[in-house]
Amino acid sequence: MFDLGIIGKRLLKTVEKEFVPSYTAMAMLQEQKGSIEAATQWYIMAAERGETIAMHNLGCNALAQSDLDAAIQWFSMASEAGKAQSAHNLGCIYRDMLADLDAAEQAFLQGAQLGFLPSMNSLGVIMVETGRIGEGIRWITRAAERGQESAKNNLVYIYSTPEYGIYQPQEAEYWRKRMILKLSCDEILI
Repeated sequence: MFDLGIIGKRLLKTVEKEFVPSYTAMAMLQEQKGSIEAATQWYIMAAERGETIAMHNLGCNALAQSDLDAAIQWFSMASEAGKAQSAHNLGCIYRDMLADLDAAEQAFLQGAQLGFLPSMNSLGVIMVETGRIGEGIRWITRAAERGQESAKNNLVYIYSTPEYGIYQPQEAEYWRKRMILKLSCDEILI
């Protein structure tokens, strides 16, 4: 194991030079030491300087403490600054905890536009579930084509379920095989 004291001292030197990622690194170091309060203060200093990773981590910490207002605040700040995963987390909060599909869709759209595959999939699912099947399938397909396994699974389900009005067993089989090929390749590499 490494000496946290030595690393901390080195990080402080970079903090003194206003190297902003060092603030986040100090926060992570404090978390490893079990000092959540100190970590939070370092994250806040980094976030005040525009560090999106710090904003995102503050959102995660707030969410872990069931402080939805703070989580939404931090994830919103990070997503507005271009952190796609924060936009996705925001969408999950709105969808899963607050049952606000309109806000969830907007957050997932932001994450999807930033290229975050889980957001593309989640956005597509909301669209399919709200009757915009064609548009939803396009988003889910974008994620699936880039390797997102949940999106492939969703396409198999959508194309093999007559209730969506686009029952296409051949398309379902195509995506099922892509899932199987991925699993086969993973098994070979192990």
